Amino acid sequence: MIMKKRGNTVKFVCRSLITDMEEGNFISGDKLTAESLAERYNVSRTPVREALNILTCDGLLEATPNAGFSIPFMTTEDLCDIFKIREVLEGLAVYELVANGVPEGLTDKLWEYYELRKNAETTDDYNHYDLLFHTLLCDECGSKQLQQLIKNYLVLSRIFHTASNVYTTALKKCGRPIKQRDIHKEHAEIIEAIESGNAKLARKKVSEHIANARKALEKISK
Repeated sequence: MIMKKRGNTVKFVCRSLITDMEEGNFISGDKLTAESLAERYNVSRTPVREALNILTCDGLLEATPNAGFSIPFMTTEDLCDIFKIREVLEGLAVYELVANGVPEGLTDKLWEYYELRKNAETTDDYNHYDLLFHTLLCDECGSKQLQQLIKNYLVLSRIFHTASNVYTTALKKCGRPIKQRDIHKEHAEIIEAIESGNAKLARKKVSEHIANARKALEKISK
């Protein structure tokens, strides 16, 4: 019973810390200590240490001998690598989703996130619904391992797009007008491909969507 309670607390700390990173409450380079996090989340230090080790193994944190844990710093090249991996993983997830049969109501939820993102009044809301859209795409892929991998890379993308402002910094350094992508159109095409039941087309649309984001970042980083 005690172990079960501890396990639930560890999961709570993991979720809370990820949310804090996604929302920019912790940014690249920030040091994290079990003591400060235990106080922040009103838990004991033991489950916090376990959570820190789990997130380090997942690649979301860095552990340095005698220096504790920290939010890793990533360059635009690192973020581009993350996009390359997401192209493959999310494409595979959507292929499996469609091939195995799309759950009832899933596309309705995707359209809901599409509309909420399209009509978002703040950048935070815009990014939030984008994350929900991509997360939902992998939630029903049928593989827990694939789902967890994708969610880790989604978190990394989110952290370094918002907290570290990698994209914004690169854009400022570019010094020239950038052609805006029609991301809403890309999202709509993904949903339509899923609705058509064409697994190969759905994978193609998802992979292209993520590749377009990577190529845009590569372009303004040169």
